[in-house]
Amino acid sequence: MNQKSNSTLVVVTSAGSFPLLRYVAARHAREARPCAFLYMGPRDNLFERVTASANHLGIEAVAFEEVLNSATSAATVGFAGVKPALVRALLRSLRIETPHGIMKALAGQLAAADAILDRLNPASVIVAENGISGPLAFLTRAESRGIICTTIPYGNARPHDLEIDLERKRLAGERNEPNGRTKLLMRLMMRHWIKTGREAGATMFQPQYIIAMEAMGITLKNPWIVQGGPMNILCVESQASYDQYLLEGLPVAKLKLTGSPYCDEMIDAVKTDPVSAAALFKPHFIDARKPRILISWPPDYHSTHIGKSEFQSYEEMTTRYISLLKTLDGCEITFSIHPSAGDIGERMMRENNITASNEHLVSLIPKHDIFISFFSSATRWAIAAGKPIVNIDLYGQKLPNFAHMSAVLHTETLAEFSQALAGLLASETKYGEFAQAQIDAAPQFGIMDGQCVTRIMSEIDRATTGRGTPAWW
Repeated sequence: MNQKSNSTLVVVTSAGSFPLLRYVAARHAREARPCAFLYMGPRDNLFERVTASANHLGIEAVAFEEVLNSATSAATVGFAGVKPALVRALLRSLRIETPHGIMKALAGQLAAADAILDRLNPASVIVAENGISGPLAFLTRAESRGIICTTIPYGNARPHDLEIDLERKRLAGERNEPNGRTKLLMRLMMRHWIKTGREAGATMFQPQYIIAMEAMGITLKNPWIVQGGPMNILCVESQASYDQYLLEGLPVAKLKLTGSPYCDEMIDAVKTDPVSAAALFKPHFIDARKPRILISWPPDYHSTHIGKSEFQSYEEMTTRYISLLKTLDGCEITFSIHPSAGDIGERMMRENNITASNEHLVSLIPKHDIFISFFSSATRWAIAAGKPIVNIDLYGQKLPNFAHMSAVLHTETLAEFSQALAGLLASETKYGEFAQAQIDAAPQFGIMDGQCVTRIMSEIDRATTGRGTPAWW
């Protein structure tokens, strides 16, 4: 095998995580560090965005599925290791139908990963998720080559979020659960994939798919946490996140309290806005004459959360909330559409005469006084910036996230939302009380010194040069 280069491969799996990873890639490009994007999908609209950013930065972008379509999957790909061999032997002895189609597809993914790693030969890869939603086949091949994997978290999902998804699947008749000899095999060789406690007995993936993964040497240490997969370094966003990762059982040696690139992005955002910069971490409105409100509008979940909304349709819900916000005379309202809202989200903005901002949501947060969202992962960054928050529980999720925070106001109905906003806007003194509570809490939720990416890159450098490199988990 060729000696690894000093390049970094930034792996993009979703529209939501792309801005975070783009920010990190841009820092690599500015410092003339070799870097490339790997997009785990086909040549679709998101790949066009990734390619446009790559061209702007002067780096390469590769579409995984394009390589997948041309890669040759050897029959033995991924078969190394004692456990995969045992799984295949038990499949035969228990006379369980071997999921040949799934295994062939996984072999193709492993072969594509090999082809990409052979050509780009990176010293390190960066992902936003390494667990249940991560690029598992790709990370398996990177692990086998000793390539350093750094996880820079994007979202804020916790184990209870996965349990809520399992409950939704059960109620919709879509629950995955092994039975018969398949259940016996899973209990013998991969019982960690079977849920215990709440929603006990369920699996997140179809049992046949899990068995095929394990037979191909693709596995997770813990499928029931977001970052339960292979990694060398987890770049911890804040002290609150550090405490949560410890509760989830992640190894201390992997956790590096670097802060998040998003905090650096917020610092950058106000460098060209001196008025917002002067008001940052001050318990008053940016402009007392015109309070600034930022709302992150979510995708349509009516089809997956049937009967959970107080409104019959996403269209009605959107219109009613916009109509209320339009009554707030003297306020500057900025709408930001969630990346997954798609055509219906954009259509609802047009029909209600709203021009949504094209600026990244995280950059908008420090330039506003109040942040409104539906359990957005950006809630953490609003707290880190000292901004009061109204969480609109549009689909009756009743998540415990931030329930202890006095300046994160939880509302479940339009009437409650109206009341919460009225309280925040009643006077600058009243607003200041909420803002001060958030300012006091801010250091627990973010590191706002503008040096987070510097610390991240230092950790990667230390790992790739072999100085204190933690082993893959």
